[in-house]
Amino acid sequence: MKKVISDQEVETIFEMYKEGKKVSDIAKAFGVTNSTIYTRLTRRFGPLGKERAVNKRKYSVDESFFEVIDTPDKAYVMGWFFSDGSNSVSPNVAKIDVAKDSLDILEKIKEAIGSNARIIPMKNSANSYAGENAQMLYRLGIYNKKVSKQIAALGICGNMTYTRTWPEWLTEDLEPHFIRGLIDGDGCISISNKNGFAIGYWGTEMMCDGLSKVLSKIGVEHSHRTDKKGHHFIRITKQAECIKFADYIYKDSTIHLARKFGKYQTMKAIRDEKVHKRAQKSDSLTMV
Repeated sequence: MKKVISDQEVETIFEMYKEGKKVSDIAKAFGVTNSTIYTRLTRRFGPLGKERAVNKRKYSVDESFFEVIDTPDKAYVMGWFFSDGSNSVSPNVAKIDVAKDSLDILEKIKEAIGSNARIIPMKNSANSYAGENAQMLYRLGIYNKKVSKQIAALGICGNMTYTRTWPEWLTEDLEPHFIRGLIDGDGCISISNKNGFAIGYWGTEMMCDGLSKVLSKIGVEHSHRTDKKGHHFIRITKQAECIKFADYIYKDSTIHLARKFGKYQTMKAIRDEKVHKRAQKSDSLTMV
């Protein structure tokens, strides 16, 4: 039976085509012929000609957003680019991919950068670290030559999985917002069944060194270690230290990942309940 490509799949194919993927590779991924891909794209977006479809349909974006990183929201978005983002100056596309349970943040980032781009589900793509629990990935792409070059100048260009370094342009007042973006992208906030707290971040050695320096500066106890595969990570485990750090990154926050912010609120509730019980116990002992 001939495979029927849905309208949603056509949108995904269009995004892959704009990114420079070969039609033959796209056709293979969807199990159809090259002519089927050309036909569906032409029917949906008009004749493709020699130019890529990206030149036929442009999405808007605030081209001044990445010129200078001088606001909390800008620093936060760059935190995401330094964690789960990527940028290629050819074909001029910057993008952030997230799992389904983090989809809300793409909408917030999209609004922050003044973009009307579509958030696209990535077919046959999932978080390889999640195994059986892998979720569908979603992508926010910025197809703009000027913006792509600006992001490259800020330190994100090409494959930097193992080479990302702490940004020199980051000012002290924006550090908590940038770090919040890092934690939302490549970090975790967890609460155990016995109400134990832990906050972690995984990154390059240089990124972990940069974060470690900030943590030492603000007086948060932590460890910088490597796992069996040589991957670097930062870990905070004491309850008081976790809350001190979370207070630091969430103070005056206007944009954050909802589920991790929820963990922070739960941490504070557990802390407050513990303080309340101690106060009650102290009062009862005083009365005796």
